[in-house]
Amino acid sequence: MPSLSRLGLNTVANNPASFSLVDLPPGVGAAVVEVREKGSFGLRLRALGFRPGAYIEVISKAALGGPWAIRVGERVVALRLKDVPVIKVAKHEGLS
Repeated sequence: MPSLSRLGLNTVANNPASFSLVDLPPGVGAAVVEVREKGSFGLRLRALGFRPGAYIEVISKAALGGPWAIRVGERVVALRLKDVPVIKVAKHEGLS
């Protein structure tokens, strides 16, 4: 997977090109910029592959606030809607 530096993305949290994963539509690829969770849940997200530079794609969003299916590298992870906003991402023309 391409790294953030090779994609030309800035890892600064205030990067204007970055936004919450909540705003990424299904089927669009993005790179993780930051995980804004420092506790044990943040560690769990990083262990699942949500690390800066990781390629992700929203596969589906369940209706009525149900879980989301998100491709992280080669695996698919389910996240609750309330947990999705802590992940900041950035789209890039090279990702789809």
